[in-house]
Amino acid sequence: MKPTHKPQVSMGHGFLVGGLGPLAELLTCTRSADAERPVNPTGNRRERIVRTESDELPRLLPPIKLQNHSYQEVPIQYADFSPLRRNEFSGSLSGLTRVRRFHQDDEHILCRPQQIKGEIASMLWFVALVITTFGLGPYRLVLSRKLEMDFIGSLDLLNSAEA
Repeated sequence: MKPTHKPQVSMGHGFLVGGLGPLAELLTCTRSADAERPVNPTGNRRERIVRTESDELPRLLPPIKLQNHSYQEVPIQYADFSPLRRNEFSGSLSGLTRVRRFHQDDEHILCRPQQIKGEIASMLWFVALVITTFGLGPYRLVLSRKLEMDFIGSLDLLNSAEA
């Protein structure tokens, strides 16, 4: 089922927001601590960012800032394609998951119970769009179910969501 709204994708900032327009300031890279230029397109300067040390080099980590929204605005969709960072000690990096920076996609949907079916259909439509756009087919989508002992929330709510 194609969504009724057009998701807005900003791969450059590593953030996608569907239906409500841009809600976040997000930069995908740390910057050298001696950088004097603005840290994002809105002109916010480095006093708004977090200082951190990496291999004894000062680095600046831009903040993620989301505006407040009401539960009445659901469904709200967030999909994050931004890089994840680890501050590993020098010499301890090996293997794919022990690198300093890698990309991972992650999606969060806030919706009412009666909107779940449509949101899942919309999400699967978007996944199919991305896969076919990049010529990665043929593909097969499989949805997993909860584990019997490892879940959050009430069992009644989970059973209702799976029905």
